[in-house]
Amino acid sequence: MYKERKGDKMKYTNNYKLPEYACDILKQDTYDKQEGKYSATELINGGLMNALIRKHQDDIIKDVTDNIWTVFGNAVHSYIENLPSKYVKELRVETPIEFEYYNPDKGVSETMEVTITSKGDLYIPGEKRLVDVKNTSKYATMYNKVKPEWEAQLNINRYIYKKNLLPIEHLEILCFYKDLGKIDSMKHDFCDIPLEVIKIPTWTMEETEEYIIDRVKVQLEERQCNEFERWRKPEQYKVKKRGAKRATANFNNYSDAEEKRFKMKKPGEYEIEYHKGEDKRCLEYCDVKRFCNYYKENYG
Repeated sequence: MYKERKGDKMKYTNNYKLPEYACDILKQDTYDKQEGKYSATELINGGLMNALIRKHQDDIIKDVTDNIWTVFGNAVHSYIENLPSKYVKELRVETPIEFEYYNPDKGVSETMEVTITSKGDLYIPGEKRLVDVKNTSKYATMYNKVKPEWEAQLNINRYIYKKNLLPIEHLEILCFYKDLGKIDSMKHDFCDIPLEVIKIPTWTMEETEEYIIDRVKVQLEERQCNEFERWRKPEQYKVKKRGAKRATANFNNYSDAEEKRFKMKKPGEYEIEYHKGEDKRCLEYCDVKRFCNYYKENYG
């Protein structure tokens, strides 16, 4: 059962029977949505996902524990707010963007204008540097330091800042790793502390504008989330020695896995284990999955 307090939009469950004060801490929402405008974060999300959030914002049900790491993130941002004046903290800027769009209802192309917004975590004017702060898992950057969605988000923010005559030449993400211990860093040749600065490649203004316009169209058309937006983990065929916990090799198709098994010194000691693909965001991180036909059809 969920408990809804007067004035709350979000409905929350308390599945772990936490005391009321803990629930009240976890329920605090500092996200400031600006109606009729697109933020960088919204643009990199699927169009249908954002549409369902707008449509069902009063019907979304979460457990209070889903907000634990959000609270940690907010705590870090409170430290940012106390930095000296040479740093510009959480500056919100916006810019209009105009483009040609085919309106299927009218059957004609027309000029559209939308407003996109940015709220950078930390802007350092003297260094022309924009920094985004993230609390994340070590696995988010262990194999590919720069996540594509992070790169897109920072470059959208840079585009908006530059349109407001705020020069930016350097993009960085300050990662706080919430699950990195000393043993982990030694095992995986990872950073020595649970903190890392990641440099983000900068796009040209033309490249960024083209990307933004494409993402705006995704939102306008409320397109179903693609594999990238669903954080799709493809199916895998694992070649494993019988009784072993870890795989010797992983493949995306059976024929390659069988070829690998056949080439082992003792093929009979190995087996191929199939792992079905899954959409990690749909399963674990989407607040509107119960309203989504894709989720119902695949995981319902």
